[in-house]
Amino acid sequence: MRRVSAGFIILSMLTMGNVTINQVKAESMVASYQSSIGIVIDDQEKYFQPAPYLYRDITMVPMRGIFESLGALVTWNAEDRKVKAEKDGQTLELQIGSDIAYKNGVQVKLGAPVSLKEETTMVPLRLVSESLGAEVAWVKESRTVMVTSKKVIVEDRPSLTIEEAISLATNHSYNLKNSLAEVERSEEIRNHAGQALDFIPEENGNGQAEGIVRNVFEGIQQADIARQVAQRQVKVDQEVLEHQVRQVYYEILQKQRELDVAQKGLEYANLQKQLTEIKFNNGLASQFEKNQVEKSYKERTDSIEVAKKTIDESYLKFNNLLGLAKEERLLLTEVPVFKKLEDLNIDFHITKLLEESPTIWNLQQSVKLKKLGADLYTFNNQSKEPYSAKKIDIEKAEYTLSNAKLELDKNVRSMYLSIRKLEDQYMIMETNLAKAEEGLKISQINYDTGLGIQADVVKAKLSVVELKQKQFDLLVSIDLLKRTLEKPWIAGGSNSAQ
Repeated sequence: MRRVSAGFIILSMLTMGNVTINQVKAESMVASYQSSIGIVIDDQEKYFQPAPYLYRDITMVPMRGIFESLGALVTWNAEDRKVKAEKDGQTLELQIGSDIAYKNGVQVKLGAPVSLKEETTMVPLRLVSESLGAEVAWVKESRTVMVTSKKVIVEDRPSLTIEEAISLATNHSYNLKNSLAEVERSEEIRNHAGQALDFIPEENGNGQAEGIVRNVFEGIQQADIARQVAQRQVKVDQEVLEHQVRQVYYEILQKQRELDVAQKGLEYANLQKQLTEIKFNNGLASQFEKNQVEKSYKERTDSIEVAKKTIDESYLKFNNLLGLAKEERLLLTEVPVFKKLEDLNIDFHITKLLEESPTIWNLQQSVKLKKLGADLYTFNNQSKEPYSAKKIDIEKAEYTLSNAKLELDKNVRSMYLSIRKLEDQYMIMETNLAKAEEGLKISQINYDTGLGIQADVVKAKLSVVELKQKQFDLLVSIDLLKRTLEKPWIAGGSNSAQ
């Protein structure tokens, strides 16, 4: 039988202890802290064991708790009784019993010696915190030390708003340039059709002049409609382009959040892997369990690479829309804001859309042209289609128009119901997120007071990050659907049937 190490016994006590006893112990510790010195780090109250205390007006705190709360990596050299903390390229070294520290090799006076209390390294809060790049303030009235970590600004890329992105895409769009050229072309055709009126011969009694007049008039009507179609198409192409830019802009933000989830998941998988290896080495985990954890770790590692690849793909799509270099990675920071859809008279809204829809308008003009062709029909011209065929063309055009109206009605009602359903899901997600964040606070308190392990905190953080990512996905869907509800034709591109 394998011998169980002392380290694993301690680990087992932390992970398998009675929950009720731990809760009572945590509550008593929290109560005792309320009458002593409080520590707040980045707006989160922290509870450390042993409790912070004053030494000659200098606040002393547990080394590992305060350093890890500030995001530092802590290593302990038992032989030399030295401790080392690293964060953002900064290094701080301390030794038990000494009031001298070394920051990046430079000597720093601490004001109080590093000491041991209940087998825990206690260090001066202010100089240690400031050495790690944090701001420290003392609130005398509440006997609270406020610590604010200085966030390292990694993103030094130029940022880009959605409106700025739309402006770049508008200047680059081939479709828009093509639509504007078509407007000019339709103007030329309309002018040419109008000039034909100057060359109509006089009536000689055989009906030839009348037929020419009918043809010219029909040509002018067709040219007028073609010109209006071209003018309207410019507006449609602009609206579609704006929607496409917004979609891809949000898509990049979504993929970046998926990467955050993948990274946090890998952190948790790594801790699980370490715990399982300890259990396995002490005979308390099977080879199967070890293999499963290692498989999960590999899957988490692979998911990060997949997430990075999808971000690159989305950026490539975005850059193509805007006419940017494919390697460009502008910083996108504009996010949609949740706002419930105002009460809407859906019948009135659909009536309004039927009047505004580009496709409905185009089909209405098609019906007009078919009717005009029938009205201008001359029975003595045997080379043309029979009049009955003209009537059938009118019926087909009217049927197509009627069907398009029904489709628009159905799609708009469906979108409206989808938005309401997504809004309800968002509110439920808001509640779940609040519970997850509360669970994270409890896990952090348990960890700070020695009643929990780091894996519990990371797991709770993972739950919060996952819920935030799902909530953001809902927010994007709601925002895009609300915009599509206002202009259904933007969803299917410039040739949309809405």
